[in-house]
Amino acid sequence: MCVGRKAGGWCALAALLGTAAGVQATPVVDVGTHNLLGNTAGQIITLSISDSSPGISRIAGEDFVVQIGNGNGTAPKITSVDIVTGTIFGSNNTGQSTFAGGDFDQAKGRSTTTASGFIDDNGKVATITIDTTGVNSGTFAFSIGAGSTRLGRTSFTNDTGNDVVPIITDGTINIPEPSAAGLLALAAGGAVLGYRRRANYRSVR
Repeated sequence: MCVGRKAGGWCALAALLGTAAGVQATPVVDVGTHNLLGNTAGQIITLSISDSSPGISRIAGEDFVVQIGNGNGTAPKITSVDIVTGTIFGSNNTGQSTFAGGDFDQAKGRSTTTASGFIDDNGKVATITIDTTGVNSGTFAFSIGAGSTRLGRTSFTNDTGNDVVPIITDGTINIPEPSAAGLLALAAGGAVLGYRRRANYRSVR
């Protein structure tokens, strides 16, 4: 308890330090909407993270979860997830590992930790490769765990082993139907090609 006029300065300092100690770091990931082509493999999606106070978060470990739809389907499918190459853990990691039982067509989990200390958690958090073979069009939930996911939610730990809970806004994958204009352009291109072939045929006769 702070008593007396002389103690006032110490009380104010203690209150200030207590407020600072209570500041909560807030890593943020907004998954966003990603437009992909239908019936196409090898399409890349990158996700980023931002944190106004990386020195408070002191991120040293990551369990990354990504899911399409309810995680139980087969297309579109996730063909690879990389949380190390070119990411916030790129220069300080112990490699990435797959969750036990965490590798499905539409749901994958990957983990990594720092080799030492903590990282600045501002930058790319993951590179995800999608294959839409067999899908002509549609809109699909694209989640890293803000809602219910098959493998849980994306989470982080700090350099003392405590959880750091990110603010996550999940997104969507959108595969638009081929536009009428696109189909017309394709048809026009085929007509021009056919005309050139006929012209070349006549010229060599």
